[in-house]
Amino acid sequence: IFDLVVFKHKEFTCLASASYDKSVKIWNVENQQLLWTLKGHTDTVSSLVAFEYKGAFCLASGSWDKAIKIWTE
Repeated sequence: IFDLVVFKHKEFTCLASASYDKSVKIWNVENQQLLWTLKGHTDTVSSLVAFEYKGAFCLASGSWDKAIKIWTE
């Protein structure tokens, strides 16, 4: 795991993890359950940031593949 970010998403407090396996995993903090696996990078995901843009939740991930992905609901 390279990076972690905690954020509130609707009714969940979530933790997102950036990983060597090229994915971002979103976990429910309260029950430690995996909610989503985000795939799209072609190399290790090394950074994460959660933010709100125009009222919508967003998660940005950076990778060794030299790409930034913006994930929205």
